[in-house]
Amino acid sequence: MAEQLSELIRSFGFTAKETEAFITILHDGPMTVQEVVDASNISRRHAYNAIDKLEAFNFVVVNDYITPTTVEPAPPDEVREQLQTMVDQLYNRLEERYHRDHYSTETVKILKSRSTVIATMKEMISSAQRRVGISIPAQLFSTVQETLVDAIDNDVATMLLLTDYDEETELESDPPMEETADVIRYSADPGLILLAVDRDFGLVAPTKITSDSSSHRNALYSSQPHLVSVVFTTLMEYQWQIGQEYYVTAPQSLPTTYSNIRKAVIDATLQLKDGVDIAAEIDARPVDEPEAAVTISGEVVEVGQRLIEPITATIPHQSCLYIDNGGETVTVGGTNAYLEDYRARSIRITRL
Repeated sequence: MAEQLSELIRSFGFTAKETEAFITILHDGPMTVQEVVDASNISRRHAYNAIDKLEAFNFVVVNDYITPTTVEPAPPDEVREQLQTMVDQLYNRLEERYHRDHYSTETVKILKSRSTVIATMKEMISSAQRRVGISIPAQLFSTVQETLVDAIDNDVATMLLLTDYDEETELESDPPMEETADVIRYSADPGLILLAVDRDFGLVAPTKITSDSSSHRNALYSSQPHLVSVVFTTLMEYQWQIGQEYYVTAPQSLPTTYSNIRKAVIDATLQLKDGVDIAAEIDARPVDEPEAAVTISGEVVEVGQRLIEPITATIPHQSCLYIDNGGETVTVGGTNAYLEDYRARSIRITRL
């Protein structure tokens, strides 16, 4: 649990030392700076710098009206409010950048009505080839449900986050909600509507555009790759990580061949979690020699992913397999991997 908390805090841009300082304060605060130093592995200088940054982001409260000065964790509601502010700022910056002259109307569009937003989301999901990441209020789930089912049927890795939802919320769902995504998480916070499809399309919308006809807020749709990446990062590294896991698809029976790295790492994680020893045979390309075809074979000794519990990767978006090929352990990612050793074209997983 402590390790997962550390990874989550670091995903918001805090360094390892800042994260260690915060967890120390969270566990033992209120405390003086010297007590933070004594209880952690960071120097006094780093402790002061870490506390300054944590205070700037409203993660801690510095009590400088007493002697000696102490620091304590901020109430969770204040931390959540700060993080929500950061997401709102992202939306405002995306909307602001839309108005710059060098963006054409073909790649960035403003959507002004509920019906247009929903229709656009359906079109985006229908076009998916490899991945769909979506954050949507529970009350709107039914509007895209059938389209998500079709994506699953087309072997698209689908991650669904239901916002403004708790375990007592009743949703009418036919077909069952579990058939609409590989992984489903939920959050009581309203959040933003976020949708990222492959590396091609992204959408950001305030929830009021779908619930308040008098709202003057607009949605933003883009096919600019860097904006799509921002949307996907915001979804998977902020909203997704603070949500609660609701459902994970059952692993496929082995042997199974995968063309989608995310589906492969989800199943591999579940198999290893259940104590099943597995091996993989992978049609791959070296990252530094993309034209050279190779076959990687060996035991799957580890999985790097941030999609399901337990989270096993610290690098945002990472989905990869660690393969012991008999001589060394190599990493294999998806077709666009750049941090791993190899890019997988197809992955066959078997029991050892």
